[in-house]
Amino acid sequence: MMNSIKKNYLYSSIYQILNMILPLITAPYVARVLGAQVVGKYTYTYSIANYFVIFAMLGISNYGNRSCAKIRDDKSKLSQTFWSIYSMQFFISLFLTLLYFVYFFFIHTQDIIFQLQLFFVISAMFDISWFFYGVEDFKLIVSKNIVIRILSAILIFSFVKSPQDLWIYTFVLSFGVLFGFLVTFFQIKKYIDFYRPSKMEILSHVKPNLILFIPVVAVSLYKIMDKVMLGGFSELTQLGYYEYAEKLTFLPLGLINSFGAVMLPRMSNLVEKKDKTVENKLLEKSMVFVIFLSSAMAFGLVAIGDKLLPLLFGSEYSLSVPILYCLIPSMLFVSWANIIRTQYLIPRGMDKEYIVSVIVGAMINLIINYLFIPQYGGLGAAIGTVVAEFSVCLCQSLMVWKKMNLYHYLKKVFPFLLFGIIMCVMVYVIGIFIPHAILSLFLQILIGAMIYCAMSYYYLRRKLKWSL
Repeated sequence: MMNSIKKNYLYSSIYQILNMILPLITAPYVARVLGAQVVGKYTYTYSIANYFVIFAMLGISNYGNRSCAKIRDDKSKLSQTFWSIYSMQFFISLFLTLLYFVYFFFIHTQDIIFQLQLFFVISAMFDISWFFYGVEDFKLIVSKNIVIRILSAILIFSFVKSPQDLWIYTFVLSFGVLFGFLVTFFQIKKYIDFYRPSKMEILSHVKPNLILFIPVVAVSLYKIMDKVMLGGFSELTQLGYYEYAEKLTFLPLGLINSFGAVMLPRMSNLVEKKDKTVENKLLEKSMVFVIFLSSAMAFGLVAIGDKLLPLLFGSEYSLSVPILYCLIPSMLFVSWANIIRTQYLIPRGMDKEYIVSVIVGAMINLIINYLFIPQYGGLGAAIGTVVAEFSVCLCQSLMVWKKMNLYHYLKKVFPFLLFGIIMCVMVYVIGIFIPHAILSLFLQILIGAMIYCAMSYYYLRRKLKWSL
């Protein structure tokens, strides 16, 4: 079982590492070629199109994943479940696609960027990645995504040469998503047989999906609405600054999210089998592993963020540095909450607790955004994001404090925060004495990683008695 988890996480991590490396290659190029204002326009149009995708998908990503994971060993039930859920997804996505067409036709008739985002909206009709996550076929998803991401990067470097090429950039990214889902869709036949669901079978999935849709909307309010509000209440340039500061924090968090994606179907299957011994063992290892990673990434960014961000994206984006530092604490909150959500709440069907926590975060985020964005721009949006993520993390922790015995986990992961602080101080001092930016960053990252890993290795082997 552990080997299977490690293999799936390896596949998922390879993709997430590629997700980190490629943007670190393409984003500096795009940031310089397009500029903050043009990047802000793309982000604004993408954020609006993304809302149509969110409504098209409802809560299917988690619901479909969980439903398929529970019955993946029964091909007949799996076929029935997939086609009934997918039929609902298809018709809702079709309706939202038509609605988006009406939206840009009457409101943004002359804006080609809004029009090109239509491919992204259409992609919701063919997004069945939830099924492959449910049956734990991460190799297929990863392979497809790697090819699409590399091709997209090549096309961006080849054809995006000036701010006037924003339409090319938008087309490459938007159509790339659609093409990737179309390729994946035709691989479904090796897992299931065709099944024509009845109307009642399709409708039976509507209510549970709507329940899980509530947290999706709530989360989107502080993941996407901050960008929409920045575009509406502030300048598009501020949105560009915020976009790249956020990108630098969310890219490494891809490793955390990929781990959650791997563990959700596995934990759902274990809950269905009532295997509590294995559940508890995996929960403890997950908590330790995730905080080990997130502490390294968060405190590492604290030490080198002021050099790394302008070096990657250009001196124009030095104004993103305060936004970056404001966002960094959210990395720890997101990581902790990710374990609670994907390995405890959702696998156990504790949707009510999940919904309440994210609604609290969404409401707090909206209020702070409304109050701070008009005056502080991107920094105001960052403050809203951090407070929202902390609120969600705190709510979820309090809801499961006794059930999960979180105090037990806190004691085990607290040393990684200390290791992170020690690493951060030492790395920052190194940066002071080495003025050359590139050489300094190289040595800071290398020495910081060695210091953090050495302390962590000693702790895991000597204190926790883990075999590595």
